[in-house]
Order: sequence, then structure tokens, then C-alpha cells
Amino acid sequence: MNSWINEFKLALINEDTSKIATLSQNFSEDMFTSLALAQEAQALIGGAIELLKSKSSHIQNELIKLQKAQKYVTN
Repeated sequence: MNSWINEFKLALINEDTSKIATLSQNFSEDMFTSLALAQEAQALIGGAIELLKSKSSHIQNELIKLQKAQKYVTN
């Protein structure tokens, strides 16, 4: 089994976005010797995209809350 895939799976399960970013930077199509491995990597990358979108949305919501609180405090 491809070690990149194993590491990416673990990072995705642990929601370790910094590890996902590092692994994404080290991504190379040459790492995958079969179509099945490439398809698995594609699915994992899709999962990572969804995770990052979810975290981004959560952070944006928290930022809006903080901005509202700041506006309330300054008035």
C-alpha cells in the first residue's frame, strides 16, 4: 500500500489540516503505480476538500460572532 495514502488517511481521520497541507504539497502523480491507487487518492483529496470547506465555514461563522461582539462592546 502506498505510504502517502496511509498518511493522508490518518491525517483526514484526525482532521489534521496541517498534515493534509504538507502531504498535498508533496503530492506527485508518479507516486501511484495503479489506477486503483490513483482513484483512492482522488477520493481522499475530495474528503480533504470537504473537511477544509467545513472548517472554513465554521471559522467564518465564529469570526462573524466575534465581529458582532466587538461592535456591541464598542457601542
